[in-house]
Amino acid sequence: MHSFTPDFMIIHKNTENIFISEKSVVTVGSFDGVHGGHRKILSRLTEISNEIQGCSVVITFFPHPRHVLSHSGSPLFLLNTLEEKAARLSEAGIDHLVLVNFNERFSEMSPEEYIEQFLVAKFHPHTLVIGHDHRYGKERKGGFELMEQYAERGIFKLEEIPAHELKEATISSTLIRKKILEGDIDEANQLLGYPYRFSGLVVEGNKLGRTIGFPTANIKINDTTKLIPGFGVYIVIVKLENGSEYRAMMHLGDRPSINDSSRSIEVHILGFEGDLYGQEITVILMGKLRDIVQFSDLEALKTQLLLDRERTARYFSDLT
Repeated sequence: MHSFTPDFMIIHKNTENIFISEKSVVTVGSFDGVHGGHRKILSRLTEISNEIQGCSVVITFFPHPRHVLSHSGSPLFLLNTLEEKAARLSEAGIDHLVLVNFNERFSEMSPEEYIEQFLVAKFHPHTLVIGHDHRYGKERKGGFELMEQYAERGIFKLEEIPAHELKEATISSTLIRKKILEGDIDEANQLLGYPYRFSGLVVEGNKLGRTIGFPTANIKINDTTKLIPGFGVYIVIVKLENGSEYRAMMHLGDRPSINDSSRSIEVHILGFEGDLYGQEITVILMGKLRDIVQFSDLEALKTQLLLDRERTARYFSDLT
């Protein structure tokens, strides 16, 4: 697994010898995006843990269960990498993040084994905060009713996440993915509560851009499960390894003007001169400028890029 250390939150990368305060308030979920809907659930978690002077615990699975169990052939692309999710959960005030290695063996646990040998034996929860539709155990046969039986025996307290909050969280994740794929960055960012981003390595391209006065950094995405927006030209902020940020525009997609049908991701950083090869940079999406179109020649392309650059600069000047 990846190594990262967000502030304040403790990350547990295995559950073999895990020790968490007995006054733990625990929830389980993928929390992909850690968006507005999720943050309502997380704030309830921290609220209860503050009331009992305990600690908040989020259990999430890596890899995503659908990446292990789905045989549909349609891949699930995620809004957050593991690092991004950890940073967002830390910002939400969570005390402990537990990364559980999800595999076929884990998925074969019976619902009772899941509760007794996993949740209770390893986490000793004071309170479980779970949605009514939470499914677990072999073939996802476990539900809220079984957990209620354990709660009635005093093994832990159980709080149900209201159905409308769960629905909001579920709809949001699906809708955000749809909006990002459609290039509706404004709406996606609003639902997320922060600007969508992805990171990648700057690699060598065909250097066509610099011949027409628009040098670009070509990006190779690190995480193949990360959701990448639909084709288009976007207004972005580029964050370099040293933390400095620059205004930029990004071309994402094919390049019909030079008969190149492969997907490329390249950013033109306004006012930047220098070599970024081998650097990992983060692209923060602010909005979409236009769709990709085919130009009759490089001069026509250059004319359009000048307009794109002007609109990008105006976008940022209007923000200040």
